Amino acid sequence: MKTKSIQYNFLFNLSNTLLKIIFPLIVFPYVSRVLLADGIGRVNYSMGVINYFIILSTLGIPIYGIREMAKTKGNRLKELTSFSQLFAVNILLVLLSYSVLVLFIFTGIIESEVNLILINSLLIVFSLFEAEWYFQGIEDYKFITLRNLVVKIIALALVFIFVQSKSDYNAYALIMVFALGGNAIVNAWFFVHRFGKKLLERFSFRAFQLAVKEHLSLVITSSLLAVMGSIYLNLDTVMIGYFSSKAEVGIYTAPMRIVRLAITIILALNTVMIPKATQFFEKGETVKWKEIINITLRYIFFVSLPAILLLYYYAEDLILLYAGESFRGSIPVLQILVLLIFTVSLSNLCGMQILFPGKKEKKFLIAVTLGAGLNFTLNLILIPNYQAVGASVASLITEFLIAVVLLYFTKNYFSLSSLLQLKNYFIALLLMGTSLYLVQQFFPCNNLVCRIIALVVASLIYLVTLWLLKDELLLRKKKHAKTQ
Repeated sequence: MKTKSIQYNFLFNLSNTLLKIIFPLIVFPYVSRVLLADGIGRVNYSMGVINYFIILSTLGIPIYGIREMAKTKGNRLKELTSFSQLFAVNILLVLLSYSVLVLFIFTGIIESEVNLILINSLLIVFSLFEAEWYFQGIEDYKFITLRNLVVKIIALALVFIFVQSKSDYNAYALIMVFALGGNAIVNAWFFVHRFGKKLLERFSFRAFQLAVKEHLSLVITSSLLAVMGSIYLNLDTVMIGYFSSKAEVGIYTAPMRIVRLAITIILALNTVMIPKATQFFEKGETVKWKEIINITLRYIFFVSLPAILLLYYYAEDLILLYAGESFRGSIPVLQILVLLIFTVSLSNLCGMQILFPGKKEKKFLIAVTLGAGLNFTLNLILIPNYQAVGASVASLITEFLIAVVLLYFTKNYFSLSSLLQLKNYFIALLLMGTSLYLVQQFFPCNNLVCRIIALVVASLIYLVTLWLLKDELLLRKKKHAKTQ
């Protein structure tokens, strides 16, 4: 396996992930204090609504496209053919999505926060050129990272210039649209430069018909995964806004942002591995396929377990620092949601590295559909009485169910010996948690410096313990460093 290529891609994808984390860490503490919970809630509610139309405009292309582009690596003609066909299907879906949105607004089905929803609807158009699946499929993570860096710097400057009072939520929404959709503007130039006239030459009505016929049914199958998954990713926000208040939406979304940022760090490796998993499956290289599955599994345990402990322990500090005193109600919500870091990461491994490359999407779909149905039911029961806390409990139970079902479907891909070695992470976690407890008991100190020192000591204990236990993931890195 080309370890250097994987490490190179992982480095850029991790950098891009950290960029996505740093941007909201800078922006959200500022805008939450300017717009307050109500303003943040209004923007997030409208985004939650428009996300469903974005799903319709892309369907399963973000998932399906990675696999299709990975198959074309090294063959420029196949790359052009696959991209042009999927682009044609994407055009059809964007037109359909916007038509449905306009219909819902004019018929009154959508009547709350219409102005914000129309602003966010620009993301439907941008989704046509977003095409992250293309760059991930051909493993061009350097372009993804540099492009995103430029867009985020511009968006950051715009936030501080134009968001000055609690009435500036429309400006904030528009800037966030640019932060998310600005990549599409750069991509449009890239595709013209890379494919030029060849792309236009293939864009006949006949070619459009063939593309739709060849890919639409497979895209729809893949789309069901995105649709079902996004139902419970966005449904909680929408249902809180419906059964409670926009302020309560803000109380929920603040800790959910923190948790999702932690999850994206873990998924940085998984994203890089998806094209590799597809290529190994297509070539019948099962040993290499299982090797990258094992690497990702160990990485999930290595990162997620201490992340859960630290986010739980520092929940109050993080919420007050990240969102401010008015979001104190988010503290218990964060302490519940932290467990999603492990369950979501594990589900993603089972679904995207095992079932999807293995063309077993239906099993993946079963798990996600069960989760979506359970999430809706639990939200219906818990949100009216417990609001944001109820939604967080519903999300946790949902993700746990999905992880259990996916583990059952993929149990044959994990060897007993590799699973037994995972005990090292629990031993290291126990010592890490013990150190935090002892520091708090014998050296009680609540100022920032003491909290940081406790964090550093606990983290070092975790890493040193794994080193003493000769953890395979750390030894693998050491071995690769010697061989490169």
